[in-house]
Amino acid sequence: MFLDKYTEFPHKYFPAKKENYVSGKPVLTIIQDAFYNLPLVKQAIESILNQTYSNVELMLIDNGAVEDVALYLREVYETKENVSFVKFDKNVFSWNDPCINVSVCWNVGLSYCKGDYVSHLAYDDMMSPNYADKMVGLFLENPNCVTASPAIFSIDSNGKVNGNYIDKNLRGRFTKGLDLALDFLNGNPKKLFSAPGEIFSIRKEVLLREGGFDRNVDVSQLLKYAIFGDSGYDPEAKVFWRHHPTQVNKLSKARGEVFYQSLTKGWDESRILEIWESLFDEQTSSLVKKFKKNQISSTVYGIVEENVSDYRIIAILLSLKNVLKDCPQFFIPSCLIVLKGVLKFPFVFTSILLRKLKFTI
Repeated sequence: MFLDKYTEFPHKYFPAKKENYVSGKPVLTIIQDAFYNLPLVKQAIESILNQTYSNVELMLIDNGAVEDVALYLREVYETKENVSFVKFDKNVFSWNDPCINVSVCWNVGLSYCKGDYVSHLAYDDMMSPNYADKMVGLFLENPNCVTASPAIFSIDSNGKVNGNYIDKNLRGRFTKGLDLALDFLNGNPKKLFSAPGEIFSIRKEVLLREGGFDRNVDVSQLLKYAIFGDSGYDPEAKVFWRHHPTQVNKLSKARGEVFYQSLTKGWDESRILEIWESLFDEQTSSLVKKFKKNQISSTVYGIVEENVSDYRIIAILLSLKNVLKDCPQFFIPSCLIVLKGVLKFPFVFTSILLRKLKFTI
């Protein structure tokens, strides 16, 4: 089975000590993997434990966590109902491959979970109490529904809502997943789906059949799973994405990581292109080829440009070093991005200086 290669990572599985599921109702498994930042981990887990829907399995994953987080995760497992627990011997992470935990930790959780549907919540995010109830409701209402999603809100470090994406999701309660995927590949002209990260609850049978989770999960949710049926959407359910300085993607960019290795590995293990070529004609599958090429190059260039815009000198040098090592074909354009930023620096510096002088006067 494809999951065997992930379960080989040293870990221990502990089934729930207390189970209390209502017979005849489907189970939604919510995977939550944690390593550090106990205050945010607590908020995330409490939002799962406080679901109004009875049949929620919390698949709790200790990804080689720091001591205070590890102790808290163990306490939750020992004292709460319907909590399964996986403990990894070592933290599954690499700055050169920051999405490896998706492939390993999430798939290990998938291999043990009992849910009919599977979702994931990041350690620093939260969900509304009605999330599980609304997501399961979508699956039950439409037998052809293979993915389901809530409305997405952005929150800051303190949990204050910054805004939401609800007005950009102009789809109905149910939309053909292929329509979502094609609109996404064509640049989202119909604005059917706007969430920039993974958000779907997915039928477990589809997840297992299509090879589970992969590093390219943000794209796979549309191009690998949703295309096999309808996609449900209930804006009454909410997930709150937290934006804060210690997000892994922000720390990775500051270290000069350009995500080339993770992206290429993600595309390889996802088999997205292979799936599309087997299901659709050449013209349709060519959209995926074009998207893949653009996604990888735009990510690399975007990170270099972001570091230049923020005048992070060390990060700029490190990103150029990583581009030269991992994807030298992008090195010269990346250097031109840096040069363009350097040429703009005197004007930016003068503007800042003038504003400060005006303020002091």
